[in-house]
Amino acid sequence: MNDVFDILKKHSGKRFIYGTGDGADKLLDYLNKIGISTHGICVSDDFYKERIFRGYTVSPISKTAEENENSIFMMAFGVKNADEIFKLSEKINLIYPEMPVCDESPFTKETVMENKDKIKSVYSLLADDQSKKVFESIINFRLSGQISHLKACESSTKEGYKLILGRNEKETIFDCGAYKGDTADDFFRYSKDIEEFYAAEPCPKSFEKLKEKYGEYNLYNCAIGSENCEKTFIFSRGRGSALSENQTLTAGKAKAVPVCTVDSILNGKPCTVIKYDVEGCESNALIGSENTIKKYRPSLLVAAYHRACDIFTLPLLIKSICSDYKIFMRHHPCLPSWETNIYAYFEK
Repeated sequence: MNDVFDILKKHSGKRFIYGTGDGADKLLDYLNKIGISTHGICVSDDFYKERIFRGYTVSPISKTAEENENSIFMMAFGVKNADEIFKLSEKINLIYPEMPVCDESPFTKETVMENKDKIKSVYSLLADDQSKKVFESIINFRLSGQISHLKACESSTKEGYKLILGRNEKETIFDCGAYKGDTADDFFRYSKDIEEFYAAEPCPKSFEKLKEKYGEYNLYNCAIGSENCEKTFIFSRGRGSALSENQTLTAGKAKAVPVCTVDSILNGKPCTVIKYDVEGCESNALIGSENTIKKYRPSLLVAAYHRACDIFTLPLLIKSICSDYKIFMRHHPCLPSWETNIYAYFEK
């Protein structure tokens, strides 16, 4: 079995990183760690301006491709509308070595070999053929770096919400990691009737935006975890905002924030839907919801892409909390596999 990093090591031509920012930083650091050299940095022609990134002179991708035949371009940024990227991949040798949002180490052939039994177990418990296709496609994408695997398993966000909404006449929804109200907008758009709405968001600036939209509901300026405590949160301009574990405080602005459990906030009250998009703390957040999940069997929407192993560890965790949940997986339009979610519900 080979993975994307084996492909890069064996490539006989030059290797260029396509993109700058957090993703390029992570990828460059990892390539240096495993001894793969990088020959330059390029960006889309529309975003090109003369500058230096990590010691490399940034160049436009069209010029770089024209001047460097037999080169490989390693994409290192995220995009939801990827039509132009798919067109570009027909013209150049484009590969996507995905670096996880939270972990330092990506999904590799070693990940598969060390977790073979867990991966097989998750595949067997997925509730429909589309979920199995998504699961296979995400793994194949991460191993090969070929973006066509993601295109092949896309579905609309609306389809995901349809799996978990409308199973109750009235909904009580808890939005963990509400940001500025983006997913709240979707909940109110796709739900028949929302009786109660709870939302938690640790970033003060995002929380203020959330209050402007949904200030009449139950809003909490806190992170969600497995226990009530206080932790350092690193606020980054990119997708790297997260509770601090091994990250350095230079990665962004650091601030102490309260951490609460879903169980403590609801305090025994019923809930029909819980969404978890908490920047790599999904497993802790699920553990902190265990009493609510066992008592009320709410439908669950869980982001499954922040950590390299989330795609198989999170379904197994949900099943360990409540074995009678049906587990679905969907990937919504995005490069890389960031918009990959678990949808789970208890069939009455």
